[in-house]
Amino acid sequence: MSIPEFKNFDQILQEMIDLLIEKGTKLSDLNPNSILRTFFEVAAAKIDESYYTAEQVLNLFFAATTTGSYLDMRAAERGLSRNQGQKASGNISCSRSTPAPISELIPAGTMFATEDGLVELQSTTDVAFSAGSTSVQVSVVATEVGAAGNLQEGVALKQVGIAVSLIETISVASPGLKNGVDVETDDELRERYLAYLRAPGTSGNKADYVKWALEVDGVGGVQVIPLWSGRGTVKIIVLDGDKNPASQELVDAVQAYIAPDPGQGEGKAPIGATVTVVPATSVAVDIAATIITDGTRTIEEIQTDFMPALIGYLKSIAFSGDTVVRYSRIGTMILDTVGVIDYSDLLVNEGTANIPIASGSVAVPGTVTLS
Repeated sequence: MSIPEFKNFDQILQEMIDLLIEKGTKLSDLNPNSILRTFFEVAAAKIDESYYTAEQVLNLFFAATTTGSYLDMRAAERGLSRNQGQKASGNISCSRSTPAPISELIPAGTMFATEDGLVELQSTTDVAFSAGSTSVQVSVVATEVGAAGNLQEGVALKQVGIAVSLIETISVASPGLKNGVDVETDDELRERYLAYLRAPGTSGNKADYVKWALEVDGVGGVQVIPLWSGRGTVKIIVLDGDKNPASQELVDAVQAYIAPDPGQGEGKAPIGATVTVVPATSVAVDIAATIITDGTRTIEEIQTDFMPALIGYLKSIAFSGDTVVRYSRIGTMILDTVGVIDYSDLLVNEGTANIPIASGSVAVPGTVTLS
């Protein structure tokens, strides 16, 4: 069977006209708005719809081109499911300039938000702002799944809805709000699915350990080191869905799935295999540069727009076999940022060379200063 040719409306209509002419019939009025041409146009439109539907069916069948729920179904055939992301959590500091004259409850469910209102947070436990105190820490969780909830220490917040009268200022407490992970995109799920398919496993080889780890919800990247501490030992190094070092919760989930009792064969790992699961080691990438703008945007706006490009680049090389962060690529991304004409004095980790990323490590954004 030959590869099907999906024709468009104009091609279909012209072929119908050509076939009619070839037959030598007396039906010859094919001018626009004629009865015959109108019939042909209606038929061609419906055939065009059929071609389009057939093309979409083929695209939805193959992993390389399918999307959405169809990609989910394809991945499910191999026991994989889309990572549903995670809400950021941590502590915030609620304070006032003078000691509180009375005690007041900050009940679970109290709402807070960033100054721009883009990230909303909800307290998770009842906390008392005690009389005589000037501050109290409150545990919070983002209301929405995603990395947008990962806020740095010191970010200013505001109260939303019913206010607690004793609170004057609010900010994110140390070490910031963390562990927010976006829902896995089609491209990320497809990459994980294809990696699963392309590494055939056989009775506990390296590919099997990669597959098993990827079957755990939330895992976005895996490296396996056999014999890392002698015969029968296996180290599994894990990234989360955002290609950051896995949280302890995710590490524990992978450990429980593959080898809850190392060596005993209780999980996926064969009997005798001592499996240790650890998060990747992060390598912070600090960037500093002097930029020349075109005057249409502020430095702060340019830096804000540069960050997604940097994050996307570092994600693309995480556990990919590309073992360096390329100095030239950082410069290109700065130039590609809207509002930038040129730059100078670019330093990446205080130097002008590529940054090597060792096995078991992953590059993550550090301090970025564009001035």
